[in-house]
Amino acid sequence: YEYGTGGTLGSVYTLVPLDNRAMAIGAGNQNGIAVTYSLDASSKPSTKTYAWGNNAYYAISPNNTSTLRTPTEMLGRDNTAIIGGGDSIYTIDKDSQLKISGLGDHGQLANGSEDHGQLANGSEDNSTSMVPYSEFAKNDGTTATDAIGASSSRNGAHSLYIDSNGSVWSVGDNTSSQLALQNAGDKINVAQMIGAEPTILVKEREILAKIDKQQNIGNIIDIKGSFNLFSSADAAATYSQEFDVWDSNVATVDSNGTVTGKTVGQTYVQIKIKDSADNVINTLYVLVSVVPDKDE
Repeated sequence: YEYGTGGTLGSVYTLVPLDNRAMAIGAGNQNGIAVTYSLDASSKPSTKTYAWGNNAYYAISPNNTSTLRTPTEMLGRDNTAIIGGGDSIYTIDKDSQLKISGLGDHGQLANGSEDHGQLANGSEDNSTSMVPYSEFAKNDGTTATDAIGASSSRNGAHSLYIDSNGSVWSVGDNTSSQLALQNAGDKINVAQMIGAEPTILVKEREILAKIDKQQNIGNIIDIKGSFNLFSSADAAATYSQEFDVWDSNVATVDSNGTVTGKTVGQTYVQIKIKDSADNVINTLYVLVSVVPDKDE
């Protein structure tokens, strides 16, 4: 019913039955979305948001209809300016409020839970407590009232939005690190800013060392600067590394990251990444396995 005509047949020129002219359109996972525009008798503008097709996860409407055959108004989505989505549908209104509805199994509704159906109450029944949308929540306790753009994956499993400062926020599925958040786990359910801290890449997580032989591990850490830069000071930020070893009987490490094997065994080198204010922004570990020299 993606055509919105009440049936399953259509053509490339099928006309969607809308009451007024459309000013924006979008397409989700087997559904369509449109924003209509009209003027009343006093020339006051009015917009309405409609969607049709797949409603399996209540992205369009909080009732229990899995398929909506004709355009249905999305409640609470007045003055919409930007629309999009997949199994979850987002809208941004003229006041930059970001709202989202639909599938939430990866936390992509940004409401602090991993439920779908827009219950916002920790359950998944079809009760009257269902609400038509969630306000996009951020990890600082506020909601996204400053959105100027957004985008979702094809199935809506994760979303990104950009705020009026040019900062990028992400939420939802992170199984392939698509949220650009280090150590965030497979999913997050409130939006977090990305690119505010440097990206730290470790070329090796384990090294082999020989007794009384030196090996430098300071060069296996690659620190990339952030892309959410707000000032020249941010752009010029520098980062340092501080090294320590768990068991100095097995190996030692100096301030430059040079490891020296002492006796056969294993230990970890701890690497603290610090900013210019000496704040620890990440801690990494490299396994050091000390092996005997082949001539011994």
